[in-house]
Amino acid sequence: MQSEDKFLATTASVESLIADERKLEPSDLPIVEGSLVADVAPDGGADAWMAVFASFTIHFLGLGVLYSFGIYAAYYSSNNLAPISVISFIGAIGASFLVGLGLVSSRLAEKFGFRVMIVIGAFILSIGLLLASFSTQVWQLVLTQGVLVGTGMSLSYFPAVSLPSQWFEKRRGLATGIAMSGSGLGGLVMSLLTQSMLTKIGFEWTMCATALIILIGILAVIPFVKTRLPSAPQSKTDWAVFKDHRFLLLLGTGFFATFANLVPVYFLPAYSIDVVGVSKTDAAVLVSIYNGSSAVGRILIGIGADTVVGRLNSLILCTFLSSASMLFIWTFAHSYALLVLFACVNGFVCGGYISLFPVVVGAIFGVKRLPSLIGTLMSISAIANLSGTPLAGVVRDAFGYTGLTLFSGLLTLVSVVFALIVRFMQEPSFFAVV
Repeated sequence: MQSEDKFLATTASVESLIADERKLEPSDLPIVEGSLVADVAPDGGADAWMAVFASFTIHFLGLGVLYSFGIYAAYYSSNNLAPISVISFIGAIGASFLVGLGLVSSRLAEKFGFRVMIVIGAFILSIGLLLASFSTQVWQLVLTQGVLVGTGMSLSYFPAVSLPSQWFEKRRGLATGIAMSGSGLGGLVMSLLTQSMLTKIGFEWTMCATALIILIGILAVIPFVKTRLPSAPQSKTDWAVFKDHRFLLLLGTGFFATFANLVPVYFLPAYSIDVVGVSKTDAAVLVSIYNGSSAVGRILIGIGADTVVGRLNSLILCTFLSSASMLFIWTFAHSYALLVLFACVNGFVCGGYISLFPVVVGAIFGVKRLPSLIGTLMSISAIANLSGTPLAGVVRDAFGYTGLTLFSGLLTLVSVVFALIVRFMQEPSFFAVV
């Protein structure tokens, strides 16, 4: 009788353990619409690569508008809308809202799902461009092409940039680089397309056509936006992360790099026209070269980061070369050939930096919190985004283009120092692949 009781007790204990284990199985987790759950990132498969394609398309269309703003800035300046330092504020507002709303956008994506927020963002972005077509004054463009477009981009961007990391582990740098190369290719195509449309159909119809292209394109890839991890409706901001020195140092890295990140793509057209004396078409080609190089850099540097150099090492190298190219190439670029060289080099390494930043954050702090952490980092960097290009414009008005290039290069160099400290906190060995 006692042995039978022991047997029953043992059986009950085993069943209890099995039941407890079942509670931890992904299959028992709540799954939201368009979401899949698995123990380990598959690093491939149809759903994974289609998610990368969806993210690529959203980057291509949404951020393509941001990276082609230099064409609009040159157009506004040539039509005497306002001084270049004032005009650059329009693009700065859009960029600052993109990153400044990062914490809100990422939280909304975690709560309501990636698909819902991307769709809402696409509509807001398109409405902003449509309303901008009726704008005739700077303050109107600030509200439409700045605030509304930036808000729409933010709501779409943060789910899109976090999507590939859910599906890839070993090839995360490559997958994220491919997805984020969309912004570079989008800037390339949108720069040429925008300049062509401004010449042929005018400003109003250019804005309307761009709005329609973006809305249709993003809605077309929504079925491919599938998340592997379930949404977290009750998630709260993890303020404890601010106690981690690595997070604070990454915040410094992003903050100072962001100050100068958009300066080349915003000021290259005006620089090439004012200093070198090229046509508006050739100026637009420079922006396209920059964005095309950025797209290539995001992919190739992503491959190198995954296989040879290391993700954090690659981030540091890209940031350093970005600073060096501003200080030693752009400063002395008084010919179109040197401007092409600068566009190629700076676009290539800046593309790598942008695609590697979320990968590095995910590698250090984990993928599950990636949307919130990236949102937090970029929200605080919004100050730099808001003030970077207008300050660069003020510096240019006071000290000329040489002052502008030195301002941008030195601020980027400060970000290298912060990134180096993070790297040696992670791994003291100088030759380690990190």
